Amino acid sequence: MNWSADRALVFGGTGLIGKQLIRQLVEDVQYKEVILFSRKPLEATTHKVKVVTFDFDRWEGVEQYFTPNAQVFCSIGTTRAKTPDLEQYRDIDFGIPVKLAEFAARGSCRGIFIVSALGANENSMNFYTKMKGQMEHEVSNRGVRETYFFRPALLLGERNESRRGEDIGKMLNTVISPLLFGGLKKYKGVQAETVAKAMIKVAKMGFKQPVIENDKILELGDA
Repeated sequence: MNWSADRALVFGGTGLIGKQLIRQLVEDVQYKEVILFSRKPLEATTHKVKVVTFDFDRWEGVEQYFTPNAQVFCSIGTTRAKTPDLEQYRDIDFGIPVKLAEFAARGSCRGIFIVSALGANENSMNFYTKMKGQMEHEVSNRGVRETYFFRPALLLGERNESRRGEDIGKMLNTVISPLLFGGLKKYKGVQAETVAKAMIKVAKMGFKQPVIENDKILELGDA
């Protein structure tokens, strides 16, 4: 697939996957400009990165960056510990990706690439997986030229914060990971670096399906 996109818009660039996205996009010669959208002022470490500081509750001035030569990468997500209010939780994990898709459609962007979640299903009885499934449905309906969702399992990598549930999961993953092959590979822990690599690869080459499950993320990111 022949892409002419040379601008990457990154939302969630300070998180586990986002940091890897920024690093890899900066190293990729196809992308001439990497724009990081952040709530907090950040210092760009290279001339290739532009930091745009704004409030996610107020979107003034953001839409101008959504241009036909741009691709949108979204790895935004919160936790119940950080955001116990379910309405606010939904505003972040559901509302922000949908808003980005609206901007991307109006700006004729080349594509949008969103980190979703393993088990995302709008008919699920679980709040989290149902919300992610609803997000995928709404984003898909916005009509962006290329729309892809990545559903990683347990994310591996060094965070700036400690998450007790993830820490336990990582220990268990070390024990059971060798047993997860074939159809069970879908549940194997995945490095944030691998997810970022898979996202960029799909952004450059496309993929046969809009939903990319964890086993395919591992294959794409390890290739």
